[in-house]
Amino acid sequence: MIFVTVGTDKLFGFKRLIEACDQIAREVSEPMLMQIACTNYTPKHAQYFRYAPLAEYLEHYEKASLVISHCSIGPIVNAKRFRKPLIVCPRRYRLGELADEHQLDFARTVEDKKMGHVQVVYEPSEIKKQVEEFMNFNPVMNYNCEGLDAIVGALKDFIETGTVKTEGCYA
Repeated sequence: MIFVTVGTDKLFGFKRLIEACDQIAREVSEPMLMQIACTNYTPKHAQYFRYAPLAEYLEHYEKASLVISHCSIGPIVNAKRFRKPLIVCPRRYRLGELADEHQLDFARTVEDKKMGHVQVVYEPSEIKKQVEEFMNFNPVMNYNCEGLDAIVGALKDFIETGTVKTEGCYA
């Protein structure tokens, strides 16, 4: 099963991601389950739910063969915990999907750290290619990534200061 998640935000949906994954669900043989939160699009080719208790939510990670998500620390940590490959796509402020561009900044940090279990795409239209590549081979995943500590540090700095460090280990 491919698990798609957009997080628990109650203000901003991620319609572009859900629409793109719904089209992919129509074309792949593996079932897809989507956690859509407040997204104002109803998937037509995949099962979906809006929110779930944490234990149920984590069960979906455990059962998934692949996870597709918004670009946030939660999905990265959960994918590592359950040893699942992850495709992340940042929500965009300029498209009304967030209050700022922190996911775009975070995506660049994740990409720079070359975390083996995480593939960053910047547009939902790029996800299909990544899913096809995943379905066609079983990649060797690097779950013992040193970059996670740097990303957690960058996230803590962002929460405390409201800025993203652009030099040193976070750049």
